[in-house]
Amino acid sequence: MSRRFTHNTRINQGEMHRLFSQAFDYRKRYFGDTLYFYIPDLIHYETSFYKSINQYRFPAISITAGYCSLNCDHCQGKLLEPMIPATTKEMLYNVCKSIYENNGVGCLISGGSLYDGRVPIDRYLDVIEKVKREFGLKIVIHTGIVDKATIKKMAKINIDGVLIDIIGDKRTLEEVYHLNYDTKVYDEILLNLTQYGVPVIPHIVVGLHYGKIIGEYKALDMISNYEVAAIVIVILNPYPGTPMEQIPPPPILDTAELICKARIKNPDTPLLLGCARPRGIYKIVIEALAIKAGVNGIAFPSDESMRIAKRHGLDVKIYPECCALIWRVIGEDR
Repeated sequence: MSRRFTHNTRINQGEMHRLFSQAFDYRKRYFGDTLYFYIPDLIHYETSFYKSINQYRFPAISITAGYCSLNCDHCQGKLLEPMIPATTKEMLYNVCKSIYENNGVGCLISGGSLYDGRVPIDRYLDVIEKVKREFGLKIVIHTGIVDKATIKKMAKINIDGVLIDIIGDKRTLEEVYHLNYDTKVYDEILLNLTQYGVPVIPHIVVGLHYGKIIGEYKALDMISNYEVAAIVIVILNPYPGTPMEQIPPPPILDTAELICKARIKNPDTPLLLGCARPRGIYKIVIEALAIKAGVNGIAFPSDESMRIAKRHGLDVKIYPECCALIWRVIGEDR
């Protein structure tokens, strides 16, 4: 859709209700009554309806171990610490072999960024191709900034998905990511990924600029110009010991407003609430609002989300894999 949205700091209750109603109507019209819950065993997770029992089911792997050159203010490499390190081709192959031998279905391959924002995934594409050929694993990759040559190589080895955070404000790139790029770099990446047929699942990090919403709607506009496989909304969840440790998350209703507008602007594109978000009461409330806002899926959902889904007449399907793979599941269901 061509309609452009902005964040309305003065939105009233009636307008918010209208947004929820329109968003949920689009969700029902284009996708029916199924809500997908994604619980990859990246971490131990237990609810009344699911318990993590296999750490190899869909783990996360870091090709840089705990190293990241950028040390972004919200993370400083701490996101990498629980990932399985695989800093050589042999290590990556052996980890993937272990996943296969332990009845895993796939993995997320990620890592820290180099000084220019790239995750050095290009060095590992030949072994990833070998892993897919020999073990048939589903593989999604977090790339960071990625060039056209690497995208062309990924297209040839049938990557199951590329995850990339889309940043809509240059100040965020400079002050949070410590990168000297214009946001147009993401337009180029999205164009190349879609032109070469690589399934791209862009992420919008709500509140990334120290809890403020300043570039998220521009990011949404950029994403909406391309045929992406799915859109994932995640929310600032700063790690202890980082410069953002004491920064509060963005207001819940502001986040819900963005989710509604993402749904309305992309009515036939799978929309998800991803795994990165605050815990506690914030988690419970934003999941409930995301369901009302018409998301197709939620990563690591709470017990309350199961109850709310049933209250809205939705049929829940649970998948122990990365939520980015929803494009495959919805394609099969349709």
